[in-house]
Amino acid sequence: MGEVRGRKDINDALVKVHSEKVDERLTGLVGLRKIISENRQSSQLKKLKDDNYHVILEAIFRVAKLESSNYARATKHTKTKVESRLLACAGVIRIIVEVALQKLRHKTVKALVEHIIQTIPTADAGYCEPLLNDYLKALATLLGYKAHPEHFLGDEWYEVVDFCIETIRDLMRPTESNRPTQPNGVRGLHGSSSKWNHLSRSATPSFVGELGRKSSSNASQLASAHPCLRESDRELVLCLQNLTAVTNAPILDKSRVILSTLIELLQTYPKLSKIQQPALECINAIMPRVVANDIELALEVTNQMIPLIRRFWEMKEAPLKEAFLVFLLYGEILLPRILSTDDDGNCKAALTALVEVMREDYCVRRPREQLQLEDLTLCDPATCASRQRPLSTTTFEVRLGSFKAEHPWCLMSVSTAIMVALEVDTAVHEKATELDVSDHISKRQRLAHPIDDLFRLTQTSRVSERLYALQLLAFVFDALEFSESALQGQLEKLLLCLSDDDASIACWAMLVMTSASGQNMAQGKGLKNLWLQVWRLVARHITSTSTCRAACQLMAGLLDCGLVMYSSIADIVEGMIQSVDLNGPAECDEASTTLWTVILVLRGQQNISSAFESSNCVLRWLFNRWSSAKIHDRHHAIHLTQQRSTFSTLRLICTCLGLSPPHMNQQSGLNLGLLAQARLRCLRDRELMNYLLLTEERPSRVIRQTPLSKIDSSGTKLA
Repeated sequence: MGEVRGRKDINDALVKVHSEKVDERLTGLVGLRKIISENRQSSQLKKLKDDNYHVILEAIFRVAKLESSNYARATKHTKTKVESRLLACAGVIRIIVEVALQKLRHKTVKALVEHIIQTIPTADAGYCEPLLNDYLKALATLLGYKAHPEHFLGDEWYEVVDFCIETIRDLMRPTESNRPTQPNGVRGLHGSSSKWNHLSRSATPSFVGELGRKSSSNASQLASAHPCLRESDRELVLCLQNLTAVTNAPILDKSRVILSTLIELLQTYPKLSKIQQPALECINAIMPRVVANDIELALEVTNQMIPLIRRFWEMKEAPLKEAFLVFLLYGEILLPRILSTDDDGNCKAALTALVEVMREDYCVRRPREQLQLEDLTLCDPATCASRQRPLSTTTFEVRLGSFKAEHPWCLMSVSTAIMVALEVDTAVHEKATELDVSDHISKRQRLAHPIDDLFRLTQTSRVSERLYALQLLAFVFDALEFSESALQGQLEKLLLCLSDDDASIACWAMLVMTSASGQNMAQGKGLKNLWLQVWRLVARHITSTSTCRAACQLMAGLLDCGLVMYSSIADIVEGMIQSVDLNGPAECDEASTTLWTVILVLRGQQNISSAFESSNCVLRWLFNRWSSAKIHDRHHAIHLTQQRSTFSTLRLICTCLGLSPPHMNQQSGLNLGLLAQARLRCLRDRELMNYLLLTEERPSRVIRQTPLSKIDSSGTKLA
């Protein structure tokens, strides 16, 4: 044994650990753990390097193997003493891993991992219980430091994954069941044969056999599984989570067996426990790679996870719901394919139930936990092409830095994807029913449309349900195209919401209208009078601070799309300009400055002689509401930061002065939360996934009549 210089106490303890007397070995182990535990912050212990810890670990390995053999042969009277020595060994291993985690080199980590996965299993297909808890905690801690699993070679990574998978499967199977035999030729970390590699890299168990079991039967299996494994289930899942989180891990080779094992494990827990969170994070680490490389596996996993998400969603755990949303973001593009092959209707029923439970959860939330208008930036038509933000529609987007809005946004986005998939599936079945004409059928059964349920919710008495329906409709109109007749009926149902006494209801109804104005059928001749009615009705809301933003965006959008002709509303615009302080927008924000820009350009095109008067009035309005004297007002400062767009304000000034509009550069960097990052990954792969699934993107939106990005008033001196 090499000497650890300058560490007399540790050397003395190591001498006792190497003793042939069992009492001295126990004393040495207890003393070694005490020295390291109590002096973890001391300068002497900090000077220990990887070689020093390797010497200590080799001594512990020798004792652990010796005592494990004694434990297997121990009688009822001697088992307790052997167990105490094994517990001491495991305790020393765990404390060394915690203290020296960042100092250990790959050689020591390799030896430590091999010792753990070869010592925990026993020859009788069981587990060495005294070592199990601390050893698995040490393994999870070791793999949690990414530098260690990143250095694993292929065979090393496979062996640890196979050990974790087999141990988890033992947790879910009765103790009397026999473990599968191991094929010849599988090597361990040091090249030795390992019994944990019988799950070969090419193993692809069928989801039908492994995931088709009922939760009740799985729960009964868990009750009869190895009792010693029940307290270590979280550590095993954490090991898999840490192994799959490594960027260079060969995940695809083991994706099927890992996913099937974790989903089966989740099915065995009918209630909330400590394993759901790491299991979901492990699944979420694998799904982005699987979706584009093994679509059939991704479809099977998504199909199996939907009932689980619906069951666990009712539990009041925010991190768990966030992990579920990440998974649904990865799997939402697969929903149409899943529904198209859902012959028995189970998946459709599960998706419908999932949307319902998410709706109930959203409606009982406090207002600050829902999607709030102040957390959104109302989108500018001129910046649509240059925006690279993941949480955005053509109408609005999450304001940068508003992390609390990511969860309600993604909940709405996922609910929209599910409802759109259900709506399309219903339309396909209706069309098939129409073609299936039979003599004995006199009436065709009318299928329920999920979108119709949303419009019914907008008429309910509960404000929370109406708000939920309107927010969801704002996403739906951005994701699904409607016919002209359907669009007309839907807009007529929303007219009452525009005049609602609740400002939040009125604002979201206006956002829904703005989203609907981008529909390709919105240009229909039958909707001209309806859009004009909407514009005149909404014009009353711009003088109120609570509804000004949404009203200005809708008015600007209708003018910009050509849905409302300027000549039809010239009288209202004239009143706004003549009494700009009374009849003009109450707030100076991104929407109101955009509205003024559109009005100035259209009014100048109609009557160039009025340009001077218009620009003077608008500039006076702008400087009255953007006063430097109010900079110390906290409310005014927050309003400037959250709702005012420098680009749209500068563009308005340039339009008034007859200068070329500024150029909108692309966003150089984004500060995104977990959900926004997952959404960004999905968007980057969207074109590839559409190609693989043979699906088409939604047709592009209508071309603007007055594209704000191309406004050039340099030839007309407005001021």
